[in-house]
Amino acid sequence: MTTQPTIPCKDLYEERAAITEFDGQLSRYLAELTAAKAQGFDNSIAISSAFILDDKGNCNCPLCLEVM
Repeated sequence: MTTQPTIPCKDLYEERAAITEFDGQLSRYLAELTAAKAQGFDNSIAISSAFILDDKGNCNCPLCLEVM
């Protein structure tokens, strides 16, 4: 059973997926799956539906709001 965090970070997810795809030479699907699992989600659809975004599509998770 996977424990789902309350609010995932979209920016962290996308960065991890891109690095995994490029450096790990994985398919986009596997890279996104790996990135989703790293934040405690079962797949990319589950994490995408949990993102909190503003009206421009920017991440509004507590981690991103701290940086601003």
